[in-house]
Amino acid sequence: MKQTLAWLVLAGLCLPAQTIGGAAAARAAKRAEDRKAANEVREAKRAENARQREAARAEGQSTPAADTKAPVETDAPDQGITGPLHEKHLRRVVFTKVDKGLAEIREADIVQEVTLGEPLFFRVFLEKSAAKLLKPKMPDMKEIDIANTVRWGVRFTAAGKAPVDVLMQNWGLASELVKWTTWRGVMVKDGSTAIPGMDAFGEFVSRGLIKGTLTPGKNVVKVEIYPIGFRNTAGKDERINGDVAASGQITLAYSGSITGASKLCPQDQQRLRDPGLEGLILRTAQQKWNTTEHKPAAIRITHDGWTIFRNRLTGVVTHRSIDAIVMARGAEYCQWEGYAFTQQHVGNGFDTGGSFTGSAGAHFMPCACVGK
Repeated sequence: MKQTLAWLVLAGLCLPAQTIGGAAAARAAKRAEDRKAANEVREAKRAENARQREAARAEGQSTPAADTKAPVETDAPDQGITGPLHEKHLRRVVFTKVDKGLAEIREADIVQEVTLGEPLFFRVFLEKSAAKLLKPKMPDMKEIDIANTVRWGVRFTAAGKAPVDVLMQNWGLASELVKWTTWRGVMVKDGSTAIPGMDAFGEFVSRGLIKGTLTPGKNVVKVEIYPIGFRNTAGKDERINGDVAASGQITLAYSGSITGASKLCPQDQQRLRDPGLEGLILRTAQQKWNTTEHKPAAIRITHDGWTIFRNRLTGVVTHRSIDAIVMARGAEYCQWEGYAFTQQHVGNGFDTGGSFTGSAGAHFMPCACVGK
């Protein structure tokens, strides 16, 4: 059989190969398709197993949470009262200094006071699941459909001060929110975490320190949590606030100062000190910022140096990037956001400006984290 020489582009690389004709080519193509399909199935199973392990870990249970696409019986029973601690603290929010799963938490773990900036976790003990709590206000919807829209609101009230209402970031599967009557969260922790709450507490602290809601000394703070549903009415999302479902109280001891080493500040450490590069990234951020509520005020480079990218076919340098945190200061709050700062390669060097990619979202922080 006569064979001809060809070039096969595989995974972005130009590789020499010989063409194969007739039935042999069909068999080779079929084997390639089979391998690809098998790999896709394996990757899907790995992703699903990882998601299930995280869902189970989040509640300290041995069985994984159900997938959102799994059949859920309409208005099925929820989790109910899960044990004596749940019954004792029904409709309460309790606080701990250590992360505890449902099977691990004990009465002795519950604390009443922490120093602001120390690790702080919480657990919510509900009478009903989020979907059932909202059902009376959304009677025309099935509970599983309500659960698909659920967010949680948190109201922080320091003694003698006006309440501060914040919205938690979206979290949880519909199959969890239609069932769970207890869940846990975090307010302060080293590094990042998959469990909810840091965004809400961070916003309260950032705003509270500026407004004087939190002052030096001991601040007794009431924490109320309530479900929020959304219903599409005439093409617009209508927000439905549920009643307060659980509340608790924690005393936050505040020394009057917060340093950049605080757990309330970004935990990604400065890896490279380069005033010239920091100045360039800061100026670029200020030029490209798309909100007037706060402006970039400081930069922290969180990578040892530039990563160089090349064209996989030719080896020619295309661009370079370096990770950095942009810290922004506003009149009412401060935030930080992580980016990859990228410069395109032009001619014999790199662009004098740059662009930002790869953000995972903005995070609230005390303005003292920005520095002077």
